[in-house]
Amino acid sequence: MNGLITNLQISTHSRRCVEDYLTSLGISPENFHGKIADQDEMFHKAIAVKHPVDFAYFKYIESGRRTHDVMEQFYQHYFGGPHQIGSVLEFASGHGRATRFMIQSIPADRVWVSDIYSDAMSFQESYLKVNTIQSVEHPDKFECDRKFDLITAMSLFTHLPEDIFGKWLAKLGSLLEKDGVLVVTAREAETVTGTRNIDGIEERGIVYELRSESSSLSTDIYGLTTVTDEFMRRMIAEFISPKANIHVFRRGLYLNQDVYAISLRDPVAFTPLDLKRPPTGGRAPQWISVNSGREFQIFGWVVDMNVGHEIVAVDVYIDNVRFGQAEFHPYRNTDFAKHFPGFENEPKSWSVRLPADLLRPESIVKFRVKCDTGASIEYYAPPADLLHTAS
Repeated sequence: MNGLITNLQISTHSRRCVEDYLTSLGISPENFHGKIADQDEMFHKAIAVKHPVDFAYFKYIESGRRTHDVMEQFYQHYFGGPHQIGSVLEFASGHGRATRFMIQSIPADRVWVSDIYSDAMSFQESYLKVNTIQSVEHPDKFECDRKFDLITAMSLFTHLPEDIFGKWLAKLGSLLEKDGVLVVTAREAETVTGTRNIDGIEERGIVYELRSESSSLSTDIYGLTTVTDEFMRRMIAEFISPKANIHVFRRGLYLNQDVYAISLRDPVAFTPLDLKRPPTGGRAPQWISVNSGREFQIFGWVVDMNVGHEIVAVDVYIDNVRFGQAEFHPYRNTDFAKHFPGFENEPKSWSVRLPADLLRPESIVKFRVKCDTGASIEYYAPPADLLHTAS
């Protein structure tokens, strides 16, 4: 069978959008691991409960790629490219949302994954063909008999309580090769709230809430964690080494997670990375029929994640033929500032009108958002038969 293989019942239009997206990344759709595990909580209980399955599937794939896009820059900067990495451990890997992209760059036999869910390890071992290590609730019981050049723990320390926070840092740090790099993320107080006005944050540097997206993990070990940068640095010094070198990338992952790269390398050999974050945004769920049905219109918004930089264009493609560019408008919605207070860059609204006679229900309409840093990302319009009529 040619094309993308997935176990979900998605529309032909959605399948073609995902295939086009993968192709734009240089990934052959038929060689991509597109199946979603039945027990994958990130998809079934976090994304698919909020969105129709077609959009949820694309969002899952795109978010996995967004995470790996950050990691690819680390591969290149800290190691000289993915093929120079002898071994990598993706800790708290889940069911392989990002791993399926990692093995496009790094051979699967050099990739180890670890997660507390045994079904996630079975799925990744059998489907993605990577090495697996079963994780446990407490770091003192975690068993691993080898070291790694690179260890990632994305969106793990955003969920750990204080009593095991430092211990997991110590455990992962102990598994690094001499010149290895550990990459973790954190919900830093000022990044998340724009202030430090969180009850208890000044006293301890950490606030742990008894809630998360997981319906199966106990809140004794997995909740929602907010920290200060001072707390992170103190934990790294205490539990890894006071000589550890640290690079911090504010909002390095999504809009609310800071990325910390940690190494015991000589500072001369551990130079800062100019991380290029991809833009983020969204679009309306349906087209609007305007001008007595002669045109279709759709709206969206975008924001450049790199402070001091901006979105320069939203190119519009119909079935991979460039049509033109969307128009920018002032962003008047207050939701962004409410959810991401203190973010330095202003979002932009955009809209595009397309002649109705150019669109068919199966048409693939793509929006390529471009930043002045060179970073870009692609969004796809809903099928042209999803319409509202303008009043």
